[in-house]
Amino acid sequence: KIGAVAKDVLTLQRESYFEGKKWIRQNIALMDETVEDIILSCENIVGFYIGNILAGFASYIRFEEIFDIHRVAVDPEFFRKGIAEALLFYLETIEETGADIDVTVAVDNLTALNLFEKIGFKKCWIVK
Repeated sequence: KIGAVAKDVLTLQRESYFEGKKWIRQNIALMDETVEDIILSCENIVGFYIGNILAGFASYIRFEEIFDIHRVAVDPEFFRKGIAEALLFYLETIEETGADIDVTVAVDNLTALNLFEKIGFKKCWIVK
């Protein structure tokens, strides 16, 4: 069962990030992941299902005082339907400790930047 879910997550991630790659000018390292990488990650993954179709997911890791969102992906067929926003609001509800919620977004990913800003995240630019 875990392998099947990881495969669905990987498939959706690749489709979503392939579309996203058209909007940003950076390589997306997660495009090269395998099912095993997802299974072995320390991330908690929550899915948004429409019927039995995985329409989107988000993953996070909770550190001591930090709640770190690692990935958010939506099936391109369901883009702009509020799924990413619903997932992020859900993550906010399960973070009950008052920890800071962090997320990293590519500078060119205006869609994601606008979404995070819309729901109340504040920008903190760190460029290497």
